[in-house]
Amino acid sequence: MKQQKVEFFKHNLSSEDIDECVKVLKSIFLTTGKLTQVVENKLANLLGCFYAVGLTSCTDALFLGLKYFNIGPGD
Repeated sequence: MKQQKVEFFKHNLSSEDIDECVKVLKSIFLTTGKLTQVVENKLANLLGCFYAVGLTSCTDALFLGLKYFNIGPGD
């Protein structure tokens, strides 16, 4: 059997994407600015739901998911 290499992750960022990141990094707000709201709204529309919330990490997302389902210590 031929062994194949699977890339862990390969970015697919355009120059425009990088320029937008630089704008955010140079702005006052990194996680609560105008662009965050734009991304949240686009994601909500894509998923067909009313709201989407941008978080700073997967850990935060998992924490909120556990809290939503009332999962806590000992579960």
